[in-house]
Amino acid sequence: MNAGNIQIDPSKRHYKNNKSSIIERIRFDIESKKGCTIEELRKSYNDDFSFYRTCLVFTVATNKALCTAIGISPASGRKHSKQLKASGILFKVELVQCPFTGGKDWSITANPRKAFLEREKLGISPSQSPQ
Repeated sequence: MNAGNIQIDPSKRHYKNNKSSIIERIRFDIESKKGCTIEELRKSYNDDFSFYRTCLVFTVATNKALCTAIGISPASGRKHSKQLKASGILFKVELVQCPFTGGKDWSITANPRKAFLEREKLGISPSQSPQ
C-alpha cells in the first residue's frame, strides 16, 4: 500500500500503535456509532453475548483487543465468537500479530460490509476470503 511517498505494510495497519491507543480506537468506533459510552451500552444488555455481538458490528479487532476494550474476559469472547461463527455472522478480516497476546490472530467483525471494505482496502479479493 502506498500513501504518498511512504510505503505502508498493511499487515501492521492499526497495530503499530500502543495498546492504549488501540483500546481508544475500538471504544471510539463503538461509541461514535451507538451514540453512548461502552458502560451505558453494557447496561442495556442482559447478557455478554448480545453485548459482544453488538460491539463487534461496529469495529474490526482481534478478540483479545475487543474484550480488553469492552471489559469482558477473553475466554468469554472466544466462546461468543465461536457462537457467532456457527451462526454464520462472524467475518475474518486479516491475520495479524495481536498487540495484546503477541501471537497471530484474526481481526474479526460481525459486520459483513465492514469486513468487505477492510479486505478491499488490503487488496484481498473475495475469492481469498478465509473460512
